Amino acid sequence: VLTEEQRRARYRQNLVAALELAGGKVSGPGGAAERLGLRPTTFASRLKAHGIDPRDHRGRAPAPRGSAARGPRNP
Repeated sequence: VLTEEQRRARYRQNLVAALELAGGKVSGPGGAAERLGLRPTTFASRLKAHGIDPRDHRGRAPAPRGSAARGPRNP
C-alpha cells in the first residue's frame, strides 16, 4: 500500500517517463498523452498540476532498439 505522497510521486514519474519516451511530444501520434490513453488537454493539466514542463523533456527519446548498436550500414 502506498501513501498519498508515494502515489503522487509514482504518478509524476509515470508522466515524465511517457514524456521522455515521446521525446517531449505531448499530443498527436506517438505523443505522451496517447501513450497513457489520456486526452491531450487532460494530460497537459496533469503536467501543470505536477509542475512538469514538457519542454524540459524534448529530445530525450531513447534510440530505437538495435539502431545504435548496429552502426552504419554498408550498401
